[in-house]
Amino acid sequence: MNRERVEFDTAVASPSSSLVHPIVVFCGIWTFVFILYSLKLSYLLIYETADFYYLYALIVGAFIIGYYYVSAVITGLTGRDPFNIGSHSFRLHALSSDAVDEIWRRSKTLLKLWAVATVVEIIVSGGIPALWLITGNSKNYADFGLHSLHGLLMSVLLACSTVSFYLYLETKQRKFAALPLLAALWFMLLITRGFLLGILLQTLFLFLSVRRVRGSIIIKMGVAVLSLVLLFGLVGDLRSGGSSDLVRSVAHPTERFPDWLPSGFLWVYLYLASPLNNLFHTILLKPTVEDFSISVTTAQLFPTVVRSVIFPGSALKQGDLVDSNLNMGTGFLGPYLDMDISGITIFCFFLGVVAGLFWYLRRKRFFLLGYAFVVHSLVLSVFYDEILFLPFLFQLVWFWYVLRPSPKQRRIAVSDALIRE
Repeated sequence: MNRERVEFDTAVASPSSSLVHPIVVFCGIWTFVFILYSLKLSYLLIYETADFYYLYALIVGAFIIGYYYVSAVITGLTGRDPFNIGSHSFRLHALSSDAVDEIWRRSKTLLKLWAVATVVEIIVSGGIPALWLITGNSKNYADFGLHSLHGLLMSVLLACSTVSFYLYLETKQRKFAALPLLAALWFMLLITRGFLLGILLQTLFLFLSVRRVRGSIIIKMGVAVLSLVLLFGLVGDLRSGGSSDLVRSVAHPTERFPDWLPSGFLWVYLYLASPLNNLFHTILLKPTVEDFSISVTTAQLFPTVVRSVIFPGSALKQGDLVDSNLNMGTGFLGPYLDMDISGITIFCFFLGVVAGLFWYLRRKRFFLLGYAFVVHSLVLSVFYDEILFLPFLFQLVWFWYVLRPSPKQRRIAVSDALIRE
């Protein structure tokens, strides 16, 4: 009976891919972005990276310090090295059929609620963004859904799709692979790149968290990344009316950028580099802040209806944009506006602590799936602060609901504890 409880909650360890290690992911993506920016393939990139090397060192350094701070605390409390991959990784195919059925039953309950509410959204909105684009309707993707409810529904679908993919990895049953694919299709129909990237990255990092990577998998991953770039460009063209000319007029590519590349590559380059451009711009124009706060950093933790009351739009500080069409400023713009450079330092330290904690605890399924969300947020920190964005963060609530032990399993746990005593 003890085996049933363990199968639902934890599993025997086996090595996972070092490619998904938080330091590798975070430091890798920020190094990559700084290198891309230094190529200066767009006339919009008006700053020299040499002037901001200190910022790179601060971002990466504070994250690493936060990560190892967790290591030191856990080592002090337990006397064990918390980041030994061999002792804390996760083994697949240890989930009992009863546990699979229970997890899937709970997921279906959430999905049924999602489906009913989504139909209401479609009726109220008068269609979906992809249909509006085809018919020439003046509405766009921002006009779809009901405020506050829409973000909650997107969170449900993203979380359930991640759980379903995990069940596919456990059982190899194809029905569990269908939901992530359908979710990706739905996000495309809504023309929402944030959630489309969310499902793609979370399933990728979940896969890497429980599998060693062989050469064939690396090749497939390379093909998938290229496909994602092209898909990203396609969605970008759709959002701008179906033309690839707009991105070139917005991006102002230099003569260094190869004209023969598809627009998707220019979309990706511009979207990766422009947030850093806006952060540099804001730092130079606003070197200090008058009043320290956490309002901009935490505003996205509240639903739209509540947020508009607590944080009126005029009350929140705004970053300075190099180009109004490119309005992202990395996930560190909010902390900078709240507390200047010290805000970026504190926030990166916080990210390191959270990533280290979820990495250490990933033997438990809640933290394994939660880590897929955390590491996905680390990657997208080059765009915006996703780890404190309620529609994404609320996935942790759904993960807990779906993966929590049943009353029967809790009784077994108590019984086992009494027997051991």
